[in-house]
Amino acid sequence: MGYNMVERFNYFNRLRKMSISRQVVTVVTVVAVIASTFVTAILIAVVGLNSIQSRNQTLATQSLVALQNASEVEAAYLKMNHLVLAILTSNNQQQLDDLYQGWQQQRDATESLLERAIAGSTAQQQTSIIASFSASKSMVHQLDKELVAVYQALSQSYSEADELTKLFNQFILQSTELYNDMGYQVEPYALEDQYIRDIYRTYMAASQRVQLKAFELVSVNDPNAVNKILATIRSSTTRLSTCFEDLSFEVESINSHADIQSNWAFFIKHVQQPQGLLSRILENKRNIQQVGLKRTELESEIEKQITALRQLVSTIDSQTDTMVNEAESLVTKVSISASVAGFIALLVAVAACISISRLIKRPIDDLAKVTQAMAKGDFTLHMQHHWNGEFAKVAGWVNEVAENTNRSLSEIAQVTNELETMANSNANITGEIKGKNDHQNTSLASVGSAITQMANASQEIATIASDSFHQTESADNRLKSGTSVMQQNQQTIQALQQHIYSTHGAMESLLSDVQDVKSVLEVIQSIADATNLLALNAAIEAARAGEYGRGFSVVADEVRLLSMRTGEQTKQIAKVMARLEEQASTSMELMDESRSKMGDTVSLNNQLSEAISEVGEDIQQLRDMSHSISTATEQQREGASSITKEMALLAQQAKENSQTLDTLAAEGQRLNALSNQQESNVGRFKLAS
Repeated sequence: MGYNMVERFNYFNRLRKMSISRQVVTVVTVVAVIASTFVTAILIAVVGLNSIQSRNQTLATQSLVALQNASEVEAAYLKMNHLVLAILTSNNQQQLDDLYQGWQQQRDATESLLERAIAGSTAQQQTSIIASFSASKSMVHQLDKELVAVYQALSQSYSEADELTKLFNQFILQSTELYNDMGYQVEPYALEDQYIRDIYRTYMAASQRVQLKAFELVSVNDPNAVNKILATIRSSTTRLSTCFEDLSFEVESINSHADIQSNWAFFIKHVQQPQGLLSRILENKRNIQQVGLKRTELESEIEKQITALRQLVSTIDSQTDTMVNEAESLVTKVSISASVAGFIALLVAVAACISISRLIKRPIDDLAKVTQAMAKGDFTLHMQHHWNGEFAKVAGWVNEVAENTNRSLSEIAQVTNELETMANSNANITGEIKGKNDHQNTSLASVGSAITQMANASQEIATIASDSFHQTESADNRLKSGTSVMQQNQQTIQALQQHIYSTHGAMESLLSDVQDVKSVLEVIQSIADATNLLALNAAIEAARAGEYGRGFSVVADEVRLLSMRTGEQTKQIAKVMARLEEQASTSMELMDESRSKMGDTVSLNNQLSEAISEVGEDIQQLRDMSHSISTATEQQREGASSITKEMALLAQQAKENSQTLDTLAAEGQRLNALSNQQESNVGRFKLAS
């Protein structure tokens, strides 16, 4: 019995030990299952959390960096667009060089920014971003090539414009010299010949019209308008050539005048020939217009890149949303896996499930809550920091992502507000400047009209002064001729006075000779009477002689007739000598009177010579004054012409400034729209204050 009791005791003892061993095995098995389930859930949660943390880090380090790079590239493109517009609207070579240097610096900065953006976008999911940045970099190279061509074309145009300006000034100078030289050569003939005067007036009118149209051609920028003005100039030049040929035919001195022929050849060369000044001006304006057409192409290219960058920003936003959704889905999966593991653990052991729930579910719920809020744009929530182990690291990472994102979005919002403020301020300033620029354009138009009227008045005054100068010079020449005639007349009067003195002496000698002749005639008359008496006596004696005295009687008759004729002729001579004596006496009286009047004439002629000298001095002063007036009015006209050109340049610059202001206003509106869009994008997120 004792034996049985001992065996039974041993048996129960062995059975108890076996039962205890089975319970231990069972407990160990249960604990192992619970531990394995717990470990599995923990591993699933850790893997999920690591994936979430990786996704969030990708969101923080890649998406936001890519978004920032895209925004910086977009801002760089806006600056490049502004520089391109400024280059295309530049006014001179210095401004063009400065703007092109700024473009090169901005180009290098943009390329460096794109290279940095490409280097920072190496993840597999950012292939499209890398492709977009690479395409932008290629576009920058292409745009730089096109802008180099534009820069070279503009530089050539500005160089050509400077050369044409110098040549145009020479053209105007030589045309003016030709105008004045033709006036000096033709005006003396025009005063005497109506036909030459009509041709000369037509020539002068056509010449003035050509010069005015030449100034108008320089101030106009539209090639079509320039072409019409050039056609008008060439039509007037054809008429001018006809008048020049007619005047050259009528006034021979024109053909031998070297300056006129040289200036005329220079004038025809630069007006009519295809390689002349006016044709080159037209070609230069066409080249500048062709360069201006590149503006639309370059703006289109830059706008395409800006649009692509905006699409890239939208793509990055979309990828960010996708990554947040994937993180939320992953959190949900982790939650489901943890719930399943917890449910299995709960079926195995309630205590283990409660423990697992306390250790895992609450951090995961906290993580899900925070990531779900981040997916909805709320970055104000944070995970609790009292978790232990990996959950503490995850909480730190999630909170760091939330804080960094919140800080970045706050800075973006602040920059957006400042950008909007700047855009509004720029819009107001641009509006004020545009108003002032419009007022300046109106003032410039009024001043330009007044200067044009002043130039026309100066031209009329110059013409009148020139005519007065020429008339004064002609009067001076005539006065000099009159003075010369007066001197010759005075010499003639003196010679005539001397001749009168000589003639008076000769007349006195003539009267003396007449008295002598009268004495001789008296002697001849007495001889004739005696001869007649002697012939009568001879006839009586011949009659007495009869037949023998007949021959002597004939001779006596002839002698008597001769004596009678001599007596008659002597009487006639006596009458003539009496008349001669009377006329000589009258002539002497007249000569005495003429000698007295000749003395008065000499005195008056001396007074007239002195008066003519005084008139000559007055005419010389008048000619000097006319020349001074002509020179002053010519200088005034040149000054007015220079002011007119400067006013035209100012008006053109004001017009270009107005266009630039319109462009700036449009850019400001677009910048404001971008600011509003950026503000709207940031407004989707809820940020901590």
